[in-house]
Amino acid sequence: MIEIIVNGKSMAWTSEKNVYTLIIDTLNYPAESSRFVVALNGELLPAEEWPSTRVNNGDIIDVLGAITGG
Repeated sequence: MIEIIVNGKSMAWTSEKNVYTLIIDTLNYPAESSRFVVALNGELLPAEEWPSTRVNNGDIIDVLGAITGG
């Protein structure tokens, strides 16, 4: 198990997984990624890199959604 921070909260998670698995399968965000962005350790991570980017111990992941209004 590894410790990561997701949206400001500590989380124990299985090692050897990628960002896509964390966001879509574990956190249950929709696979349609155009409604939110992911930052890994303060850097925006393009959706096409999620499957190839491994989550490491101590990583800080923020999922940010768009807010509309008028």
